[in-house]
Amino acid sequence: MMRSGHKNVFGPSLFALVIGAAIFVAAAPSGHASFELARTIDPQASVNNVARRVPSLTSVVAAAPVGLPLTDPVTAVAAGHRYSLALTRGGQVYAWGANATGQLGAGCASIVRCIIPLLVEGLPAGDPVTAIAAGYGHSLAVTRSGRVYAWGDNTSGQLGNGSAQGSRAPVTVEGLPGSDPVVAVAAGYVHSVALTRSGRVFAWGGNRFGQVGQDGATVIPLPKTVQGLLTGDPVAAITAGAAHTLALTRAGRVYAWGDQGTGQLGVITNSARGAPVAVSDLPPDDPVRALAAGSIDGLAALRDGSVYDWGDNGFGQLGRLDVGYFSSVPAPVEGLPRADGVTTVAAGDYFSLALTGSGRVYAWGQNNDGQLGTGNNLDAGTAVAVQGQPFGDRVVAVAAGGAHSLAVTANGRVYAWGQNDDGQLGDGTTHSSNMPLQVGRPPNL
Repeated sequence: MMRSGHKNVFGPSLFALVIGAAIFVAAAPSGHASFELARTIDPQASVNNVARRVPSLTSVVAAAPVGLPLTDPVTAVAAGHRYSLALTRGGQVYAWGANATGQLGAGCASIVRCIIPLLVEGLPAGDPVTAIAAGYGHSLAVTRSGRVYAWGDNTSGQLGNGSAQGSRAPVTVEGLPGSDPVVAVAAGYVHSVALTRSGRVFAWGGNRFGQVGQDGATVIPLPKTVQGLLTGDPVAAITAGAAHTLALTRAGRVYAWGDQGTGQLGVITNSARGAPVAVSDLPPDDPVRALAAGSIDGLAALRDGSVYDWGDNGFGQLGRLDVGYFSSVPAPVEGLPRADGVTTVAAGDYFSLALTGSGRVYAWGQNNDGQLGTGNNLDAGTAVAVQGQPFGDRVVAVAAGGAHSLAVTANGRVYAWGQNDDGQLGDGTTHSSNMPLQVGRPPNL
């Protein structure tokens, strides 16, 4: 697979190159599709190194339910660096793709990858999950009671339990206010963010660039309140990039903190910020309705249906042709339909997605793995329509990962396209696709 032009902000990937595979057949419980599950082990990978980060990864466990459930529709998805999560209406979480740090949970027996959806085991029974987030190598889930659980890599304290020990099973994030339940979470490369019902923001994990909202310490192992947000205007949404964080208030204002190396905070400065700053040059009379953080850029959908982008533009992910390598000044994305306004946005490593009110998906930026879904592998400097639409139904949610994309339809089906080296498309193969494929339905099933 060609990788020319792909940048890695934090150095070499954590994931091993897979050169060997073993296959076993897993019988699925009633209500799940049944098909072959690849349990892929790299014989050249250092199992000991992986096991030091996540204990007992080398043990083979019984397979979790295989494939997305047929009777419990998916309502939300999250795309990590090389893996995917799905949340069902019944509050269950499924995971697939890379698993080098245990980010898929204990249901995946492989220390490298699982190529079809598996149920994440160990989340509390009787307290359904209501929100999910996927980072570089760790995952987050919020339950109906407002508790937060985390699993996967913890080398920077991103699991929020006060240690640096990774976990394949969900652990409770400690130190969050029980009297103010969490309603949403976001995951960056090595940091985590939580939003409470009252609009307060907490963060923890890696803080080298101030992305946790604290000055000084480079690691924050337990949640801390993010100070400096506007009093009287509670936060309504949060999103996390590689090493920066964005927050949207109920009045439609956007705040940012963390790394500013390529203008991803949307302010005229070259220095990282450990406290929130207001994103400048967004239209003052047109509040923001949705927000997304790419690896090193930011993205906002306004109430008039337009989209503004700022930050890195190395692959055209700002969606306009009049800028160079990066821009700290938000400006409109070109190529989106004027008569069908955007309601939701998502951003991956170096590409972006937009979902319109009618359920159409548009994409722009890097496309070397087909993550734009255009039927080719050419980068796009302005928005282009994802091909293969409609998927038999209207799209209601989208997510963007390292180099792959996910979409959920109104009937609960999940589609994926882009990079698939670790099975993050969930179709039972490791073949990348520049057109949407249905997740959980391998070829010839």
